[in-house]
Amino acid sequence: MVLINKGEANTVIMTLTERVTISNPYFLFVFRLRQSPSNEVKLLAANESTVTVRYDKFTITDTATPNALNGEGNFTITGEWEYIVYQVATATLTIPSDSNILERGIAKVVGDESTIAAYNNTLNVTVYE
Repeated sequence: MVLINKGEANTVIMTLTERVTISNPYFLFVFRLRQSPSNEVKLLAANESTVTVRYDKFTITDTATPNALNGEGNFTITGEWEYIVYQVATATLTIPSDSNILERGIAKVVGDESTIAAYNNTLNVTVYE
């Protein structure tokens, strides 16, 4: 699972290079909110790993004014987002065919903990006589 903290630059580690079939690919990340798939964030993130045979490292930043070509997106709602990572030959946000999919998964976008609903384990009982 990928964890995205709202308002922060987030380091994401994956293993994508082992599935790449084109030379010098760009990595297109497409996130869709599970409760509302029309809520979508697309961005290109550069592979920052120096050891791509072992892992790939990306920085995905949540910001209100994103530059999608620089790994930035605006995740407006906290919760679970489905993601798909594509390999693309050019720096474009156009979703390619399914044959270019490198990975699918779930990303959890979290914000300020004070906004998260939590169960407090208190039982309130009203007795009527």
